[in-house]
Amino acid sequence: MVRKRIEENENEFRRKSAEAQEALVRTREAMEKDVSKSRDSLLEEARKERDRILDEANRAKEKLRQELIREAQIKTLDHAGRVYEMVFSAEIGKTLDHAFLDELLVALDEMDAGSITISASAIEVVCSHPLEASHSALLRAIVKRKFEVALDVLETVDPSLIAGVKIKLGSLEIDGSLKNRFNEAIEQLKSEHI
Repeated sequence: MVRKRIEENENEFRRKSAEAQEALVRTREAMEKDVSKSRDSLLEEARKERDRILDEANRAKEKLRQELIREAQIKTLDHAGRVYEMVFSAEIGKTLDHAFLDELLVALDEMDAGSITISASAIEVVCSHPLEASHSALLRAIVKRKFEVALDVLETVDPSLIAGVKIKLGSLEIDGSLKNRFNEAIEQLKSEHI
């Protein structure tokens, strides 16, 4: 009977030992799954963070590129103005200035003014050189004929325009300056090289 008891205890011990082994294997498998899930989750978070950082860096790079392009355009315009001043005499500059102004006045005169309403107290003119009385009178006459409003010319001299003028009649703005033409040429050259 003692022997039977010993055998039963040994069988019980083996059974419990086998159950403990199975429980240990299940626990280990569960832990490995949890570790794997945690690792996958951390990797996914790391990928998202990497993508966010790269996206942010690309946006900053593009912003910097645009700023550099803008600075280069400004320097180009400044240099073009300086070259113009160095190459052309004051008399040639005056002739070019008059040609730009005459061209702008012709364009203004040919404009279809039917759908444009002028609500301004003056014709605001920013010019590279002071207007001559004849140009000022012609501008007033064109505005009166086209828009049926008599306005005085309010003139501001801005040598940075290089040549030509900007005209503002309320919300209507026309930029007939050499600086603006340089800007447009730069934009055209940029679009041709894209």
